[in-house]
Amino acid sequence: MAKRTNTVTQSMYIGPNVRKHGLVQYRVYRGDISSVFGELSKTYPLIRQLVVPLSDIATAKAKMETPGTPQYLACQQILGGEA
Repeated sequence: MAKRTNTVTQSMYIGPNVRKHGLVQYRVYRGDISSVFGELSKTYPLIRQLVVPLSDIATAKAKMETPGTPQYLACQQILGGEA
């Protein structure tokens, strides 16, 4: 009999704090993130670029600081910058 694994996806929001929307940098989310970020996507269309699997945090953080990358543009959009 095959063993069934029950894995839950864990993702982390790496963008800046946005208290009025309850966004806290480095907060970990389990499972489907649509309920959290679906509505925010209307205000910040690029926000999902800042929600990454735990295994990709280091790479995504580096991209967030590299001008021109989707992660950088998402961060600027949230901060009210150039994006």
